[in-house]
Amino acid sequence: MAVLLKDSPQILSRIQRVAAYPDALTFREALQNPAAYLTEAFDLNRATVAADRWGLPLTYTGRFAVVFRLMLPGNVAIALRLFTSPDGSFSHDRDARSEQIAASLTRLQGRIGDLIPPFLHVPDAVWVGDSTYAAQVLPWAGGEPLLRFVSRHAHDASVLETLAQTVTNAVDRLESAGVTHGDLQHDNILVGEGGRRITLVDYDALYTPDLSGFAPPAEAGHANYQHPARTPANYGVPGGDRFAAAVICAGLRLVAAEPGVWETFAGSGGEGILFTAADFAAPEVSPVFQAANSAATRDDALLQAVAELENLCHEPGAITVCRIESVAPVAAPPVLPALPCRVSPKCAEEEIRPVSYLAPMRSGAFVRQEAAHLVALRGFLLLAPPTATLIWLWAWGAGGEKWPFLAYLFVLLLLTVATFLYQTWGAKKLHDALELEGAKLRSAERFDAEREKQLRQKQAAPAAKPEAWRERAHLRQVLTSVPLSRAIGDAGVAASTVRTLGEAGITTAAHLWNWHGFLPTGTNATDAALLRAWLGGLEEREKHRFACENDPAQAATVALGKIAERRAVRAVRLAELSRERRAFPDTSFAALLRRGVALRSPHRAITV
Repeated sequence: MAVLLKDSPQILSRIQRVAAYPDALTFREALQNPAAYLTEAFDLNRATVAADRWGLPLTYTGRFAVVFRLMLPGNVAIALRLFTSPDGSFSHDRDARSEQIAASLTRLQGRIGDLIPPFLHVPDAVWVGDSTYAAQVLPWAGGEPLLRFVSRHAHDASVLETLAQTVTNAVDRLESAGVTHGDLQHDNILVGEGGRRITLVDYDALYTPDLSGFAPPAEAGHANYQHPARTPANYGVPGGDRFAAAVICAGLRLVAAEPGVWETFAGSGGEGILFTAADFAAPEVSPVFQAANSAATRDDALLQAVAELENLCHEPGAITVCRIESVAPVAAPPVLPALPCRVSPKCAEEEIRPVSYLAPMRSGAFVRQEAAHLVALRGFLLLAPPTATLIWLWAWGAGGEKWPFLAYLFVLLLLTVATFLYQTWGAKKLHDALELEGAKLRSAERFDAEREKQLRQKQAAPAAKPEAWRERAHLRQVLTSVPLSRAIGDAGVAASTVRTLGEAGITTAAHLWNWHGFLPTGTNATDAALLRAWLGGLEEREKHRFACENDPAQAATVALGKIAERRAVRAVRLAELSRERRAFPDTSFAALLRRGVALRSPHRAITV
């Protein structure tokens, strides 16, 4: 490896850049203080970041980006999309590509509406460490993710048919403008107006005619929505979204005709709309295609959609030529309201990797804020004493004993202003944030210590071995729900082998398990070995899960391991906070007063 990196400086450089690039958790910590970390462009530094019940910024994370919801002055809600890797799935032209996409979407908005919302590319948008990073800024609006929408309307056939038609119209509209989304899948489709409106988000695989000079992405889209033969070389080919649209429409019409299939296949485990890559590789033995063909005997529209999708799976040249016919003519969709780039899922609460609380003191924005604060402080210290003295004398001299409360009221007002100046001191706010995080971590540490004590008591209890017959019953139940076609994607088994075994009655992992791993004579030896290894992995995983669920001692051991990992990470962070606390400048009220009367530059009083 050392020789390889020595001979490949470009690879070494990329590894170093990836390691040094802020991740979603680092950006999340930075967004706790937008005034210090965000640019002044578009008033981002004056924004309020949407937070959870613990006061931490809400985040939506994806493979290459993290999204925050910000509220600008004037109650303008926006999405701030920050990249979490140097180049994502592209080479070294992402910033230029992002700028070109922004310009293209703005130019094409009259033709495609807000099907793909336009955005602004903001260079140097956020400051982290000693570097600045670009961001994409776009309006925020509501929208329901595709799978959640389908789950909620699984028994409403008319709504699902409407949504299928909307998807068809959307792809038609994009294709007429020469635009390909490139990754049409459930996480990138937001649904509104009862299925009459959709918005496509995520720009990583987007193609417009203006991007013909850019390198294609390394990713070819979500495997559960793409033709098995699709490769990055198909980037930019007209009709690139057609196969994905066929998958979505067939899935929607199948749920509309047979709502029970949604529960049976559980929405492809949250990774697809019924169909998966394994189904496309071997439609003949796919349980989903079998259910679809059975339901299609009673629904002509479903019959056409499923037959076309199944045929396309066997045609390597059909990656882009798929055409979905409309069941009924529908008017072109109206211009859509802009929606944010949405990704999933949320960051774990305790997996935060904050940046230094001392670092913002080096930023130009912080220095300017401190200078303005110092002017206000010195003005207060200059005017408050003589004004207070004059008002005190006036109150007692003019009003005698009748108005003495005026003097005390003015003194109280001065104390309130002094308290406000102290509480809004930038250094104190950073110090308070440091102390707050330390308190949260120490509270979590006490909770985990108490939890660890309870788990150790469970761990010390005599282990109860589950009865063998119950374990076998659990294995049989779980393996029955695992189609053999899944081995195509999981283990690389040839589709022809799976079809042959299906003809012999072996269609699930349970059938293979009942054969004790032995396969019919003539089965390819390599595929047989892959199937046995795949089955063995399934058995080990389910046995471990069953043991954890039925053996408190083993479950306690697993939980203790997770607690130990959390405590190790927390100990590192607490040590970092302790070092920062010792290095932090004095932020007491006396220090503020000394700062106000000092004649030296205010910035020299804060050393980092």
